[in-house]
Amino acid sequence: MAPVTAPRAFDLGAIALPACDRLDEMLTASTGKLVRWRQESARSAQLELRRCIQGLRQERADLESSRLGVADTERLLNDTMLAKVWTAKLEEATCQSASVAAEQAEAAKSTKVQLSGAQRAVQKELGREEEALAARRCSARVAAQGIERLLDLYRERLGLAISRAAPQTVQIVFTLLDQDEPSRKFSLTLGLAASEGYSVLDCSPHVPQLGHLLAKLNSTAEAPTALPAFVVGMRKEFKRVANMRM
Repeated sequence: MAPVTAPRAFDLGAIALPACDRLDEMLTASTGKLVRWRQESARSAQLELRRCIQGLRQERADLESSRLGVADTERLLNDTMLAKVWTAKLEEATCQSASVAAEQAEAAKSTKVQLSGAQRAVQKELGREEEALAARRCSARVAAQGIERLLDLYRERLGLAISRAAPQTVQIVFTLLDQDEPSRKFSLTLGLAASEGYSVLDCSPHVPQLGHLLAKLNSTAEAPTALPAFVVGMRKEFKRVANMRM
């Protein structure tokens, strides 16, 4: 009988979950870009503000030295208003960048929590699979041991021995059938092909009912009792042959 092959266990060490690390790297890169943008915007606004202030100072100096007219005064007021507008824009950009950074940080924190939960769920599921596989391996070992004990019992009391002769092929040997020669062997080689079903490759000694028993086996092959019934039938036929010689 073919040995029972235990399924391979999962290797938990081979599973890597770098999603959290990649998320931290992405968040760090995004924060760096945001800081650089804020610094550049601040420098640009400061430069523009300095130019406006310098213009105001120059306009004031001109006003004091040459008693500027109404048009020059209006231009000075416009420059002052422009400086205020730039100051407001700078404050708005700073507030927006801070809000975006806070939203990104919150989203990254939420995603990291979700990934951590998913990782724990996967590890728990793998643990359950490991336990189930261990239980199946234990059951398979127990079943194999039971089959071996049953075959040993058949060999001792019924003289039945079953061995693997080739892939999809077994040799069945009976003894204890001939009272005058209990060790005499009655054997057959039984093969199984996917397209043709069961076939007997060798039978010694030949029994007249072999063809009938083989046809019955193939016609009821799906039934769990078909193969045991065939073995029992062949044992009876071999015993009949042994009695005929007596």
